[in-house]
Amino acid sequence: MITANNSADFKAISRQSLRKLMLEKRRRVQVECPTAVESLSAYLLQWLAERAVSRLGFYRPIKSEPDLTEPLLTWKLGSPQRCLCVPVVDDSRSKTMHYARWDAERVRIGCYGIEEPVEDILVDPEVILVPCVGVTREGFRLGNGGGYFDRWLAERQKTPGLVTVAVAFDCLVTEDFVPEIFDIPLDWILTESGMRPAEKKTGRNTMDAARLMQH
Repeated sequence: MITANNSADFKAISRQSLRKLMLEKRRRVQVECPTAVESLSAYLLQWLAERAVSRLGFYRPIKSEPDLTEPLLTWKLGSPQRCLCVPVVDDSRSKTMHYARWDAERVRIGCYGIEEPVEDILVDPEVILVPCVGVTREGFRLGNGGGYFDRWLAERQKTPGLVTVAVAFDCLVTEDFVPEIFDIPLDWILTESGMRPAEKKTGRNTMDAARLMQH
């Protein structure tokens, strides 16, 4: 089993270097631990079964991100009120996005070569699953570096009620990067070991939305 490495060799490296190392860890999980995604999916479905969720945002996997499509399609079939939605890029220059209803039969290749719906039907999700290159125990996320999710979350926090879930593997849970002022912690962390709430610590400024929206 691949485990997290919190040794000194990670401590002083840049986010770019850490991202490269963690991407390789994520790729290796898919090869060396083929049941990891199955376990992750099972915990996700169990968690969803305990909640009244109708609008669920997920993602189209790239760069060895865990593919949750099949279990989520099974979840969707459980009720006619349920729908899935995925991110759609509004503007690659301003790094903005929205969520649109997902129809597996009607897709096209969008920005960055990622699948998106043919029909752009806006959906306001109640829960979103956010893929992570790395994540801290507090729920701070290391992503691909584009900032799309951070900007969307900064805007969405004006309306309470959204539940955010970091999707990762155990080996990607790390304390080897320092959250930036505009990073927003996610609520839950999902790995092949289970679903757990992110640790909450007081006294840290986790978001500066005004600064974020200027970048």
